[in-house]
Amino acid sequence: MRDTRNRLKAAALELFLDQGFARTTIGAIEKKAGLLPRSGGFYRHFDSKAAVALAIAQEDIIERQEEFDLTSLFPLGETRAELLLIARGYLRANERQKKVYPLIQELRILNVLGDFEQSANDGMLDWLKRWVASKPAGRGLADAELSALTLNALGALLFLTTKTLQGIEVPGLSTELFVDRWADHWAETLDNSVEHQI
Repeated sequence: MRDTRNRLKAAALELFLDQGFARTTIGAIEKKAGLLPRSGGFYRHFDSKAAVALAIAQEDIIERQEEFDLTSLFPLGETRAELLLIARGYLRANERQKKVYPLIQELRILNVLGDFEQSANDGMLDWLKRWVASKPAGRGLADAELSALTLNALGALLFLTTKTLQGIEVPGLSTELFVDRWADHWAETLDNSVEHQI
């Protein structure tokens, strides 16, 4: 049963990447997976084409906390080292997502990912906010202020990874240099209390 489900997911992903989500039919997915088209085999595993796309997103596309492997490593006791691990996690996810980026965009436009993507983003933001709250600059901040600080700290990194996914590079800027300077800046900022920053 699991093997057939995985074959359907693999076939759907290949077809979605080749011809797009909207132009892929369930019959084509069944045929590509080695099932008899229009026999109902697909529906034993997924309710709809959107359901298989969501399964692919959940398991293969969206950033996952376990991909960052941060919980078991933190606290390291050094903010800069922790920032470098966060950056590496996002860059790893970025590399994995490159080949499927056009599909991600199509699924967003068609609102196939909807609640799932929002939930995944909320989960990552909550984890990152807890991490920022453990730093001197984040201690005691109201939730809105903590969200603002967290998004400011990560915004440039997320901008860089998004532009990289889009195939847009900043001339003369290496990712290594960017991450190094980003980690220096935010380690200094986060390691100082808000009173010292005023």
